[in-house]
Amino acid sequence: MKRRACLLALPALLGAQVPREAPLRAHLAFLADDLLEGRGMGQRGGALAVRYLAAQLEALGLQPLPGGYLQPVLLDGILTPFSGCRVEAGAQALVLGTDVVVGPSAPAPRLEVDAPLVFVGHGVRDVDFRGLDPKGKVLVALVGPLPGVHEASPWQERYLARWTAKFEEAQRRGAAGILLVHQDGRAGYGWPVVREGWRKERFQLARAQASPAQLQGWLSEEAARRLFARAGLDLATLAAAADG
Repeated sequence: MKRRACLLALPALLGAQVPREAPLRAHLAFLADDLLEGRGMGQRGGALAVRYLAAQLEALGLQPLPGGYLQPVLLDGILTPFSGCRVEAGAQALVLGTDVVVGPSAPAPRLEVDAPLVFVGHGVRDVDFRGLDPKGKVLVALVGPLPGVHEASPWQERYLARWTAKFEEAQRRGAAGILLVHQDGRAGYGWPVVREGWRKERFQLARAQASPAQLQGWLSEEAARRLFARAGLDLATLAAAADG
């Protein structure tokens, strides 16, 4: 499903006075208030937040881009109902929300994937794919930072640690899908954050050309341990080897 949204077009702030802490806290208090109902995209609270920010830019005397402070941006919205999906690994059914969350990488009315699972370490380095052709397979990768990555710049290291980078790398390599193994320590947040985030509609920039939908999602740590054990593998051992 495609929809239009508005993003603030922020002009350059060269020469603008840096606000003091108290005004910043006041703005944040309003934007974080329950009155805005989470500022959901396409919802009343989101529209209120956008209008408030535009008004603040105008109050500062900042000049808008041509067309105003708000610029139209085309987005794709993807919603995967937990009640309408089934995920199986071999003969083992995975419970949506408890064991796994999944969805397509692009808008698709239906997505069916039947492919082998392969562990690819962190899933973003050439060494992770050594001796493996990922095409047509569902990759299983770790989340979080990459230990021992020193040749990359700090910005590149932070980017490669992001789950979005792993999704993009799986698409680039022609995989049928990718599942990230969630671990609180590596991710920096708990499984409920992942679960609740994937219950909601997810937004991304609309692509100029349609691309085949790929399976994307997350495995809970406990579910991943069970799957690895059924294959005679140990998650902790493989994760330690991937960390190098």
